Amino acid sequence: MYSDSVYIFQVNNDGDNTDLWSEALRYALRLGSQHEEEYLNAENHRVSLRLKEVATLDMIQASSLDGAEVYSEFAPLGDGEEIPFDTQFDPGNSCPTQTGI
Repeated sequence: MYSDSVYIFQVNNDGDNTDLWSEALRYALRLGSQHEEEYLNAENHRVSLRLKEVATLDMIQASSLDGAEVYSEFAPLGDGEEIPFDTQFDPGNSCPTQTGI
């Protein structure tokens, strides 16, 4: 099993985009390494969270972050769960929780 993560961070730009990309990669590697950990889960199985790779680096203008989608994944429906095509959802009645970030 694996997990993909998306991080947004800022690297100061002194005008040299070549150096900017190198600095961004170094920062991404540092961020990923800081989030590595190993522990025993509730079933007493070893869990290891390790950085495998930095798959992408994208330059995003700060002004374009308002409302920006930074991650999306299709999630399968549960066994026997169906959502008819014409279902009308009511997102206004949502009770969001926090992810803990």
